[in-house]
Amino acid sequence: MVSVVIPAYNEEKSIGSCLKAFTRQLAITPFEIVLVDNNSTDNTVEIASKFLTKLDLKIVSAKKQGRGAARVAGFKVAKGEIILSTDADTIIPRDWIANYLKHFENPKIVAVTGPWKIKSKSKVRNFTAYHFQRLSLACLTGLNFGIRKAVYKKSGGFDGTLNAQEDIELTPRVRKLGKIMYAKDVAVLTSARRYRKGLLKGLWDYQKASIYTFLLKDKTKTLPDVRDYVL
Repeated sequence: MVSVVIPAYNEEKSIGSCLKAFTRQLAITPFEIVLVDNNSTDNTVEIASKFLTKLDLKIVSAKKQGRGAARVAGFKVAKGEIILSTDADTIIPRDWIANYLKHFENPKIVAVTGPWKIKSKSKVRNFTAYHFQRLSLACLTGLNFGIRKAVYKKSGGFDGTLNAQEDIELTPRVRKLGKIMYAKDVAVLTSARRYRKGLLKGLWDYQKASIYTFLLKDKTKTLPDVRDYVL
């Protein structure tokens, strides 16, 4: 079985499109969706509940605010031997799960991470974003990665105190346990909401969060709230 963990906080404008993509999956292997409601105050849960009869969907609550805490809560209840991770403002292709499973047939692979494309008409923006990802040296990306459950547990899992870069922080601990593969065929489409003020500004927000988290050891750094975007 495969589990897909999706953290969500006030994602009423995008969660419907995100979950709808899972109803079109070509995967033969059974899969469950674990949607983690991180104290949403809008209609996120109500909209997601409409998919309870269409998907093997479990909606859980994470009272501690933050992306790290939400991912910890979701991974904790996930039943699958393989756990996939994506975000509520992201749409997956029909062969997403099938392609991930194909890569995990190699027992030497402990985790797989893939690229993301921005929902934008700008070819320059997507070209820059794609090559920026290649510089990440196969770091796990919260909106698009998969990991063996046993490896996730052995690594110690996400740092629940982080509200940014929790995926990057997990990467070196996973890498010590085996190979992380970068796979082009699991690319996802994500919203451009973080880049409305420019691609460089959006990328800088992530870099700034990394500086605070890893160099200055400040775990309180958060990313700007950008949820007023329709995917």
